[in-house]
Amino acid sequence: MRYRYLIGAGVALAAMLSWADARAQLWLPPAGGQVWYFGAEGGWTNLEDQTFKLGPVRLNERFNDGYNVGARTGIEWGPWRFEEEFRYQKNGYNRLDGIAVQGDRTAYAFMTNAIYDFGISGWGITPHIGAGIGVVVQRDGMRLPKSSSPATGLEITHGTSVDFGYQGIAGIRYNINPSLAFDLDYRYLATADDGSFRTSPQLGNLKTTSGYNTHNFVASLSWRFGPPAPPPAAAPLPPAPPPMRLRPQHRLHRLRSSNRFDS
Repeated sequence: MRYRYLIGAGVALAAMLSWADARAQLWLPPAGGQVWYFGAEGGWTNLEDQTFKLGPVRLNERFNDGYNVGARTGIEWGPWRFEEEFRYQKNGYNRLDGIAVQGDRTAYAFMTNAIYDFGISGWGITPHIGAGIGVVVQRDGMRLPKSSSPATGLEITHGTSVDFGYQGIAGIRYNINPSLAFDLDYRYLATADDGSFRTSPQLGNLKTTSGYNTHNFVASLSWRFGPPAPPPAAAPLPPAPPPMRLRPQHRLHRLRSSNRFDS
C-alpha cells in the first residue's frame, strides 16, 4: 500500500514539474524583500498505534499507511516564511487488539506555520526548519468486516472531534527558477488531547477516546508571485573632460607664431 502511494505521488510530481518548467515564463519573478506564494502538496502519512479507551477498557488500535493532500499560502520575508496551511490526511483501520476491523480515521488540519530557511552559499538546495499550531478536525469510523460473524458489518465507533493541533517541520527546498520552488518536508502532526468519539447505538452510544500522532512526508510545489521587477536604470554618462589649459610657455609660443604669420 505504501509503495503505491509513493509511486503515484512521484509520477504526479514529475508531471507537475515538467508542466511548471515548460510554462515558467508565464509567471512574473518576485521583486522586493517580501514575496507571496501559493503551494500544492501531497505525500505519505503514517498514523502511530493508538490506545482505544472505553471507560476502564484499553485496546490497541493499528492503522494502515495512508496519504495526505493539501495547499498552503503565505509570504516570504527574508529567510522567514509565514504560511496558512490546509492538509487532509487519511489512514485506514487495520486491527483492534488483534481483531481485523475496517473503516478509517481522517483529519482536516488547519495550521499556521513559521519556517526558517538556511541560506548556504554555493548549494543548489537549502534546508529549513519550522513549527505550526492550529486546529485538527478528526472523523472516525470503525466497523467489523462484513465477512465476520455473527456481527457482520457492525459499526464500532463513529463521530467527529475538534482538537488543538501542533506540528514540527524539517525539510529541504530546491528553487527551480525565481518563481517556482520544490520542497520535500517531514511534518510531524499531532493533537494535544485525545479525540472524543462514540460507539454505535447498538453498543450503547458510549464515549470513547483515541490519540492522534502522525508522521508525514510531504512534497510540494510553490508558485511565487508579486509585482514585476522595475527595469534596470540606464548607466550614467561619463562626465565631460575638463577644458584644456595651456601653460605660459605654450601661450607665448602660439603668440610668436601668430605674429610671424601676420608679418
